[in-house]
Amino acid sequence: MMLISLIIILLCITATFVLNDYVAMFWQIFAHINTIIFAGALKLGYVLRCIALYGFGRKDF
Repeated sequence: MMLISLIIILLCITATFVLNDYVAMFWQIFAHINTIIFAGALKLGYVLRCIALYGFGRKDF
């Protein structure tokens, strides 16, 4: 979940800021929105990872 979210965030940032002259306005808006959504998914994935490690008895995460 974290890896997929990170890849999508990087693609959205690339489409929004690096390739902004070549991407239509609709796709730039879509990429901005998805950057926020998948950043939340990345954070959720990290929290789930921490909960799983805590469940396995690990304290260092």
